[in-house]
Amino acid sequence: MEIKPSTTNNKLDSKRKSLPISSSNIEHLETFIIVWLDSNINKNQLLQKLLRQYITCLVTFNDLKLCEQWIKTRLNNEKILFIVSGALGQRIIPNIHQLQSIIAIYVFCLHPEYHTIWTRNYSKIHGIISES
Repeated sequence: MEIKPSTTNNKLDSKRKSLPISSSNIEHLETFIIVWLDSNINKNQLLQKLLRQYITCLVTFNDLKLCEQWIKTRLNNEKILFIVSGALGQRIIPNIHQLQSIIAIYVFCLHPEYHTIWTRNYSKIHGIISES
């Protein structure tokens, strides 16, 4: 499975990046906690396995409230790279975006064009990622 960043035309395009899994960035992933919220998280086992090859701390959630509570209990010196489905992202990002521990957010979805509009308001969103 290949992950590609979406191509969108908005003011955040210059900031958006692909998921940081290039060989030059692998050593830096160990300093992050990847938190992934998706109501269909169990359908992404292959991608989870791929991520676990590069990072030891991948925490997955399929429940928005539990995920939000967990994130809000983290220490400010922890660095969270947050992956979220588009639908759940619209609901949780407004509540966690300001947290110091959240350093980057990636929206993982089927329809990146739909999520382009609402993501413009959040500077920590580095990409809208599509499976296709």
